[in-house]
Amino acid sequence: MMELSAKEHLVRCLTEEHDYAVGKAHCRLASLYPDFDLLLCDITELRFYMKWNRATEAVPILERLVKTHPSDEAWTLIHQLFLKASSSENSTEKVLFTEISNDTFEFIIGGLTKRFDNDDLLKTKLLLFCLRNADENKFNKLLNRAVTFITERASNDKELESGIGKYHVYLAVFVAPALLKLNFSNITVCRALSIVITVLQVGIAWPAHSGSWTNLLRAVSESYEAEAQYFSQESFKIGAALFDKCVILYDLGVSVNLSLNMSGCSVLSSIVDNACSLKSEARKIVFPFFIWYAYKQWRANIDEGEVLAWIPENNWAMDVDKLLNSNAECLTPSKKAKLRERKEEVATFQIEYLLSTRPELCEAYELCCAAICASVTSFSVDVVAESLYFASYYSDMRQFITESLLFKCKINELIAYVDDQLESSDSWTKGVLYFQLACAHCLDRSWPDACENVIHMLNISAEGDIGSKPISDTNLSSIFTSDSSIQPAFTIVKQERLRRLVYDIAYHILFRVYTSTAMDHDNDQLLGALLVLSQIDFATKGYQCFNRIMRHVEAKGSLRSAGLVKYISNIAILEELSRIQDYCSEYVSIQIAIPQVQRRIGQSTRHSVRGTKDGQKQSIEEQIKKCGEDPYVVVSTYFTENKEAILKMLGAKF
Repeated sequence: MMELSAKEHLVRCLTEEHDYAVGKAHCRLASLYPDFDLLLCDITELRFYMKWNRATEAVPILERLVKTHPSDEAWTLIHQLFLKASSSENSTEKVLFTEISNDTFEFIIGGLTKRFDNDDLLKTKLLLFCLRNADENKFNKLLNRAVTFITERASNDKELESGIGKYHVYLAVFVAPALLKLNFSNITVCRALSIVITVLQVGIAWPAHSGSWTNLLRAVSESYEAEAQYFSQESFKIGAALFDKCVILYDLGVSVNLSLNMSGCSVLSSIVDNACSLKSEARKIVFPFFIWYAYKQWRANIDEGEVLAWIPENNWAMDVDKLLNSNAECLTPSKKAKLRERKEEVATFQIEYLLSTRPELCEAYELCCAAICASVTSFSVDVVAESLYFASYYSDMRQFITESLLFKCKINELIAYVDDQLESSDSWTKGVLYFQLACAHCLDRSWPDACENVIHMLNISAEGDIGSKPISDTNLSSIFTSDSSIQPAFTIVKQERLRRLVYDIAYHILFRVYTSTAMDHDNDQLLGALLVLSQIDFATKGYQCFNRIMRHVEAKGSLRSAGLVKYISNIAILEELSRIQDYCSEYVSIQIAIPQVQRRIGQSTRHSVRGTKDGQKQSIEEQIKKCGEDPYVVVSTYFTENKEAILKMLGAKF
């Protein structure tokens, strides 16, 4: 008969397939032999219980193994068991690790990471396992350690996509939902609130990186697909619920119930004022929350390359006398009346078109503007910029904020924000910002500032063609009133159209200044500038401006704007000016050439002074020979070369 040993009994324990009691008896018998090894017995018994799915019996064995400083063989076994526990939702191994004590799990974290973890992946898995299986008693002490570890790794992560690293993704997808069912008051308030912002950032960037980030989740979670799907659909709701819980746990003020007001931008706009009463820590989070939520709705309702533009009223066909007679500025109302008129004007018909065609877009603008203004009121510019640092990864976020401030006519806030953004923007973005600043100054009737931004925009060389169709051909028919004149209104246009719209803005500026001062001042310089501008889209609307200007010139009896002729390349305009020199010189004086005082050798005296009739006519005839230059180039050159004179003409002080 074969003599058995402790080792042989342990082997038979693991090979027993039919009777659990027999296998367990072999373990007990092994302790009776002189070659009995307690460590080997514990390892064998742990394997035996796992084989027979007896997690409860395995718990004291695992705890004893961990606390008696086991061998590498024991740690290898524990490592294998944990990997199975973390990769299977309903396994005996998972039950085993959820039943052990907090102290034991801390020992396991230290032991496993010391031996098997080179890149913190295993430690991340261990701590996420704690978080996701924690309750008020189980693993609660490890909660702070887990959150601290992952947030610190996120802060130091250098491998970023759109400003987000893998630990940011873990925080958003795993940690935030887990915290919703726990009391995390032992975590610092700043750390907890930072997770809310991380949820928003990952949620915004998720569509662009869902593939690579889902692969990241696969490495640490057995149910990564379901969790990724849930997060992609509910990210803002998760962030809102976590924020509400932070407000209650840390006593940050009266809860605004953010999670109960997530049905749209208009609903969130109604609680912005209530959010202002929260403590500063909460306000630093809730205002960016509003902005990012509005940004998400804005992106869902606007196409690539579209921007908000303010279309000025259609003055091209309006008669000068009618405009002068109906011009409210000629009545010189009080300053308060003017301010009240402007607010009412902006609040009514100027936004009616966009409200009727894209209401969701308007709601997004209103929520963003309310949040930005509340932030500026509550905090310094540096704090506001810090809370929106993630916006630097999204150039269209700058566009959205400026459009929101423009839409609500928050001129001072818009100017302050754009000034900070211009240096770090590319040429296209700068062009949009300058255009929107020009629109804002027009709404504020600050004509020199508006014109200066127009000139800045004209200085930027945009890529590609500025568009083959004139603005009047674009689909703005809904803005037209019954008398076929366009009322000032906000609308959405393609970005490349701004290069044409800017000339309408320039015309609006010059025309408003001209008609508001024509009674008391000599406006030949303004008339000349308008004459140059009339070359734009001459065949469709520029000729209307030109005809009106010429009627006014004939009524005045003169047009004195030295040097203007070189900025006119339209042959129809030049021929009309030449005709006036031939047939109307008795009662109309046109002086648009630069006076030539010095006579050239061989030149007759009558041609040496360009101020004379023949000298002026000769200049016009010479310019006719040069016709053919692009009118957009000619007009842009006029504004850039005469910037200071134009701004002075509009009332700027240097």
